[in-house]
Amino acid sequence: MNGSQKIEKDLWRALNGIIHARNLSIHFAESPQAVFSDSRNSVALHFVYETDRYPETYVDLFGLAWTFLSFGPFAWEESCD
Repeated sequence: MNGSQKIEKDLWRALNGIIHARNLSIHFAESPQAVFSDSRNSVALHFVYETDRYPETYVDLFGLAWTFLSFGPFAWEESCD
């Protein structure tokens, strides 16, 4: 993240950014220790997209996953007893 990118805070806009992206780059971090043996010992941290309607925008993958699981279409509903 270079400071000039917008940080996305809307789940649906972030998902639409993936679908409609002109440019999409996924940024990885590699661990110095052998933590993940099946892939280059790296994990995806965030991605940056740019669409026709929105400038270059940063999305945290862990925040996206948590928000989708908490508030998305498959979120657990609290039972009202």
